Amino acid sequence: MSKKRKTKNTPQKIIRIGLVLLVIVLLLFAVKEIINKNTEENKTQSTETSSQKEKNTEKKEEKEESEEKEGDQSENEEKQTIKSYDGEDPNKQAELTGTITTARVLDEELIIRIEIDQFLISGTCELTLTKGEKKYSEKTNILADASTSTCEGFNVPINSLEGGVWKIEIRVFSGEKTGEIKGEANI
Repeated sequence: MSKKRKTKNTPQKIIRIGLVLLVIVLLLFAVKEIINKNTEENKTQSTETSSQKEKNTEKKEEKEESEEKEGDQSENEEKQTIKSYDGEDPNKQAELTGTITTARVLDEELIIRIEIDQFLISGTCELTLTKGEKKYSEKTNILADASTSTCEGFNVPINSLEGGVWKIEIRVFSGEKTGEIKGEANI
């Protein structure tokens, strides 16, 4: 008959086994956390990438819509302009005249476009935005069109302006002729 031998260090074995199990559990938990963190970072990066793509797509669509609207608006203005030119030739006027065709916020910028009624080969446009005591100024060149002219355009960062209604004044200079075009923009 064989006798089973009891070990005297049974409590020590239990403690060692418990510690080994505890270390294994902690290692598994750490691995799980690392995997979760990497997964979240990948999701964040892919979310940022997809949200950037969405923003770019939205900006592109807004820009296309605005160009379509500007195209429609300029077609309507051309029809109106043609009617206003029945009679006197605007190129023979002593003063330069024109209209603001666009004054709106798009992509964090105040976009201002004008059409000058006269055909000009060169000159400058000086924009002054005023709201109370605050002023913003910018200068650009005149560009010739088929029968009229335009300024190169003004793209004013809206972080340069506070919200509210700003008065627009554009002074046009070409040779000895000058003119003023006025309007308003709401930021």
